[in-house]
Amino acid sequence: MPNEKPEARIKILESQAHFITNDTYFVRLEEQELINARAAFTKNRLTMDDLEEQKKNFLEEIKEEVKPLKEIHKTLSSEIRHGFREREGKLFAFIDGNMVYFYDERGELIETMTRPATAKELSQKTIFMVPKEGTNN
Repeated sequence: MPNEKPEARIKILESQAHFITNDTYFVRLEEQELINARAAFTKNRLTMDDLEEQKKNFLEEIKEEVKPLKEIHKTLSSEIRHGFREREGKLFAFIDGNMVYFYDERGELIETMTRPATAKELSQKTIFMVPKEGTNN
């Protein structure tokens, strides 16, 4: 019915059809529509590539920002779990009997460092290790 006007074509189809339904279907693209679809496809792919690159760069930036936070989290988690905080500083060792006790600069005993003295440590005498003679102190 290519010679019929669109309104007349619809009237003829409606009067002759057994029933009418609404559904999704495919129609062949004309040459210009196909060219336009290919151009849109290419533009879409280029835009996606640009966004993927931006996403990658953004994720790398976020990863660098999260890294120190993860380290802090790990440290705090360990402190909470074990009840100790790691410090660095000068320690003072004292041998009493066969044990070595370490004290920090505040004079507090560092429990986690207390250990048996080695043979080498026991062989080194200091003025603090010499027994006092002649007094009951």
